[in-house]
Amino acid sequence: MQVTIEMTSHSVNPYRAAGTFSGPTYTERQADRDLRRSIKQNQRYPYVLAPRQSGKSSLIGHVRQSLCEAEIRTGFVDFSIFQPEEISSRDAFEARFFDDCRRTLDLADPFPSFERFVDGIEWMLSRSPGVRLVLFLDEVDALLLCSFKDAFFSTIRNVFNEGAQRPELKRIQFVLAGAARPEELIEDRLRSPFNVGEAIVLHDLSVEETKYTCAILAERVRIPVSDLAESIFEYTGGSVYLTQLILENLWNRAVDSQLASSSRRIAWRDHVLEIVREIIESAADDSHFQSIQSSLHKSKAGLRVYHRLLAGVSVSAAERQLLWFTGLAPRDPPHIYRNYIYQRVFSAQGPIDQETQWRRLYLIGRAGGAEGMTPEVQV
Repeated sequence: MQVTIEMTSHSVNPYRAAGTFSGPTYTERQADRDLRRSIKQNQRYPYVLAPRQSGKSSLIGHVRQSLCEAEIRTGFVDFSIFQPEEISSRDAFEARFFDDCRRTLDLADPFPSFERFVDGIEWMLSRSPGVRLVLFLDEVDALLLCSFKDAFFSTIRNVFNEGAQRPELKRIQFVLAGAARPEELIEDRLRSPFNVGEAIVLHDLSVEETKYTCAILAERVRIPVSDLAESIFEYTGGSVYLTQLILENLWNRAVDSQLASSSRRIAWRDHVLEIVREIIESAADDSHFQSIQSSLHKSKAGLRVYHRLLAGVSVSAAERQLLWFTGLAPRDPPHIYRNYIYQRVFSAQGPIDQETQWRRLYLIGRAGGAEGMTPEVQV
């Protein structure tokens, strides 16, 4: 199918793959609705579960904007931008934490010094009478190696528990988001687990949600939206990043085609395929794919699951979730890779080949008598 491009150089690209996104092509998923419901009910602390670069930060920004400011005041803390000294020192950590809360809650008064963490919570509540405070804590997995991580999340859990006896504490609600399981937040067996959260699972886009994302471009260039969405979904499997990246490039190509010749026509399917090929070829230099590789190698448990799948060994749902958190695999079986592009990038002979060395070591292990060897340390 060929379509006439009807864009000008002044057309603003509504698609963007990088960074937090809240533009007109932002597509609501079930997680948006689940998170708003959980905040409204205020029964637990919502916990947004998803691998990195799945749209968690965009989800948080979108939901924050949709909350009624007359009833709810929101704050935001992104742990991924804390400085190393703010992660290693508890005093520096709490100073940065409360300063970010004060600033994003738009509280004019500077924070006084406190002996207890909960005193800071009570101070924020005293400066916000008659409204609920919802604090969004993003990238909580940045704290997994922090020495006082268990104590911090135990304190948050205790704020929730104390709300049963002190109704004033019910006016504050924490929303956590990150590529970490709740059981990783408090690992000390002498402490109670982080059991006060409600899981909000952020799935990839469905085909129908991909259609919504594609709608603006499809209308502009007169492509049937179902055809465009299904073609892109075939390569991305609903990855928000990859879907936006393809559409961002496709929009730019449409504008360039119009600039080159007002009568020029393009075969859009060919352009989609060409963009996919370019994404795969440049993957080794793309921070998105590098981040997935890094997450895979940092997760020894996830890496072990990956190797078992490569060996054709079945894994449990809980084990598969460990690999899902690295961003490489889908949450549900049967596939090893989340989508076609990831398969081409990370499988044998791909730009970030994760299979060849493992298979070589696996065969060496079997030849040496180590049946079923899983060389996660060597990879």
